[in-house]
Amino acid sequence: MTLPLPQPRRLPEADGFPAKVRQYAIGSPLLAAAMLQHDVGAALNIPGRLVLYEGEDGRTRLGHDRPSSLMDRLGNPELSAAARKLDATLAALAERVTAA
Repeated sequence: MTLPLPQPRRLPEADGFPAKVRQYAIGSPLLAAAMLQHDVGAALNIPGRLVLYEGEDGRTRLGHDRPSSLMDRLGNPELSAAARKLDATLAALAERVTAA
């Protein structure tokens, strides 16, 4: 499931460079429920977010946090293991959509 987050059409120009960016909340209610069973603190980072933006070279870029980098700080091994599985899923998605 993806949900576009409200945002302006264009961000203000920084150093004369007009930023084109779009942020999306992504996730699965079933996956969220499973992660919350491990640690309710996971709610701080669920759903995950993706950012599509135009780089200075004009190419489209994809950015996201690795779920494990966000969940590891909670100190719950089961949650961290589930987040590492999600890391692999997001990496495969990023590779697929960017044809990398």
